[in-house]
Amino acid sequence: MLSVHKEGKGSFIEQKSEFIGEAAPVSSEEEAMAFVNKIRELHPKATHHCYAYILGESQNIQRFSDDGEPGGTAGIPMLEVLKKQNLTNVCVVATRYFGGVLLGAGGLVRAYTRSAIVGIEKAIVVEKEIASLYRLAVPYESLGTVDYRLIQEKRKESGRSYGEKVEIDLWIPQRDEEGFIRSMQELFNGQAELNVMDQQWVSLFHGEILL
Repeated sequence: MLSVHKEGKGSFIEQKSEFIGEAAPVSSEEEAMAFVNKIRELHPKATHHCYAYILGESQNIQRFSDDGEPGGTAGIPMLEVLKKQNLTNVCVVATRYFGGVLLGAGGLVRAYTRSAIVGIEKAIVVEKEIASLYRLAVPYESLGTVDYRLIQEKRKESGRSYGEKVEIDLWIPQRDEEGFIRSMQELFNGQAELNVMDQQWVSLFHGEILL
């Protein structure tokens, strides 16, 4: 599924009004509203804080608010941006500091659409996938060979420790697990010491895990 990797923020001026678009990854309605409230607290003097969010792998939870703007000119356009980009588990908030010039319905729709887009761009659109954290125990004499293989395969290392053996922690997406295990067993003649330490959703950008 597609989501965003981190919180992102962009802004622009439209007819003397400042619009600030912010997006964040969220996993529940509570998290979404906590993000909205955080933005409200950061901008207590702003005129409006409009928002939209979509949750669930099937995008079954969709909410929005115009926060005092004319109906249909803010929250729905922002929600449409999320839907068109096929995003889920994302909340976008558009903060407006009114500059004294009325934009009209069409102008508001364009401004709030742009607010959602700039926030999402800064938050980095990624693919979300379940990944497992593998711990690979490597004898010191084999470390150079293993490191070369891991670099070749572009594996994402999250840390290593040194004891009787070198223990390397690697995040492996579900789609790559079979190939990774096969590669390591081939390298160690079927005797690779591999243990799964954790499993969680991770962000993939152009196929590479972002930590």
